[in-house]
Amino acid sequence: MRKLLALICCALILCACKKDKSELIVSGTYESSNKIELSTVVLYSKNMKITDTAFIKAFIERQNMSLPLFNLTGSTGQLDYGISINYVNDDSVTVRYSGSRNYQATKKGTLVSVNDDIVLFREKDSSAIQNYTGGELGCNNVPLLVRKYAPTSYCYTVPCSSGFCTICKTAQQFTLERVGNDLTLPLISYVFTTAVDRNDCQVAQWNIQDIFNPDVLNTIHTQDTLVVQTGRVRFIKK
Repeated sequence: MRKLLALICCALILCACKKDKSELIVSGTYESSNKIELSTVVLYSKNMKITDTAFIKAFIERQNMSLPLFNLTGSTGQLDYGISINYVNDDSVTVRYSGSRNYQATKKGTLVSVNDDIVLFREKDSSAIQNYTGGELGCNNVPLLVRKYAPTSYCYTVPCSSGFCTICKTAQQFTLERVGNDLTLPLISYVFTTAVDRNDCQVAQWNIQDIFNPDVLNTIHTQDTLVVQTGRVRFIKK
């Protein structure tokens, strides 16, 4: 009898844990705080990790970029658009962007994966994209490799008379993360430069909605430089 009671107790504990995991996100509306909690800017090269802000600032200025600079001194930043997430169930999620001319959009999608701390949101509509492949780090694939939960693309052939022989599409995806009792949106900003056989290239993106993938550092080369700053935007449930 004691063994039976022990088994029942264990089963109840397991059921409770599963219930808690499924309630990582509950139905309702979530609105962003618009304040970005920023990490320290880090510059990576082969076997190097630099956090000296003066060194990083000098490197960024040498790139002559027209993009916004990293926040080298503060721990917070401001998101120039608002995000509202209306979650009904896993098949009915609406995300609205507002506050910036470039982010006036409504996206409908689904939650495709849930675990203890991560929810993945995927748009229902697919759009044409540049197809990135894996392999060692380079300008042709860094937009894919820096993301821990990058969306999967699918490609198909079309008549070459159109100017393209292959078209690739993907459903855009972003990550929601549980930190304590809060639901948050992780962000990645980066600049990547390299010089291979005197052919320089540079790739940069700001506020990608995903978690930084540290595995990208496994194939960084001596001639590569990757500057990364991650952030987090907290959501308030209405």
